[in-house]
Amino acid sequence: MCAILDQDKRWGITCLMIKCLLDLKPYLEEMANSSVSLTDEEWEQLQQLEAIFVTLSKLKRLHAQVLADLSNPSTERDRLRPSTPCTTVLII
Repeated sequence: MCAILDQDKRWGITCLMIKCLLDLKPYLEEMANSSVSLTDEEWEQLQQLEAIFVTLSKLKRLHAQVLADLSNPSTERDRLRPSTPCTTVLII
């Protein structure tokens, strides 16, 4: 396990901190340490926050992929286009 420093501008770090705390829950309860004592409701809130952060993380990765696809001409969408430009002939 590694130490995670809190950063108020990076919600990903907060997500990692919550995940580590949830992973440590059984050990904290076993120690019955009053300095790290959370109610059942607070543990539930942490689990809900973790789920929200995981969803945000997935959306962020998806958004980055969409942006990369839009800026990269070799995306699947562009490969489906014809290799030669279409020309229109107007006969009068």
